[in-house]
Amino acid sequence: MIKTFRMLDGTRKNSDPRILLILLLLPLTLQAADFSRDFTGATVRLDFYHTGDGRHEIFSLDRVRIEGPWPGSRTQLIDTTNLGAYYFEVVDAATNRVLFTQGFADIFGEWAATREPRRGVARTFPEAVRFPEPRREFQVRFRKRGPDGRFREVWTVHVDPASRFVTRASIPPADVTVLQENGSPAEKVDLVVLGDGYPASARGKFLRDARRMTDILFAAEPFASHRNDFNVRAVFTPSPETGISRPRSG
Repeated sequence: MIKTFRMLDGTRKNSDPRILLILLLLPLTLQAADFSRDFTGATVRLDFYHTGDGRHEIFSLDRVRIEGPWPGSRTQLIDTTNLGAYYFEVVDAATNRVLFTQGFADIFGEWAATREPRRGVARTFPEAVRFPEPRREFQVRFRKRGPDGRFREVWTVHVDPASRFVTRASIPPADVTVLQENGSPAEKVDLVVLGDGYPASARGKFLRDARRMTDILFAAEPFASHRNDFNVRAVFTPSPETGISRPRSG
């Protein structure tokens, strides 16, 4: 159906609703094109070591590996929440254009709030960040939030995706059970349930516990009202012993 609209100058214009639909879809098409221009669609996992003693911090690269398809948003690539004690950005090496950013909190930051670093004890923690794989050489720049709330750069690593040092070996399949699935990972929040202390013979118990935990979570607000916005999967990793370890009690 062709509709007639009165313009601000008093004239009348005919409009085809199909044209309006095309105009509404155009921004989504442009966003998809922008992602494909800069990224391959795969995921980069950058493993690193975070070392410190309460006064100094050192970052060192462990490895870079390519994982499966990028499960995050393909349109919201810049983190504007201003959350986290740390922050990293992925930058195109040739143009210095920022491609992806994300704030995060890490295990090192939790440990830094304990007594050990105040006594001069130094420790090293293995950590990782994940982001969509850029098509060209890039830098990952890490920043730390200071006492004034501002982020300052603490480490930069340069990565060439074509380098032989970037691991592209296939990842062994995992024992994954879908507990609820409501859409594409790019548009939903993905939760993963992991168990500790379940031997191979207790797989059934683990899945029952995982489903029970999921139901308890989504019985409470705000999760109850947004259950359709979440995907939940359980990953079974059998333990050699039953139960959890309590080193202090032997």
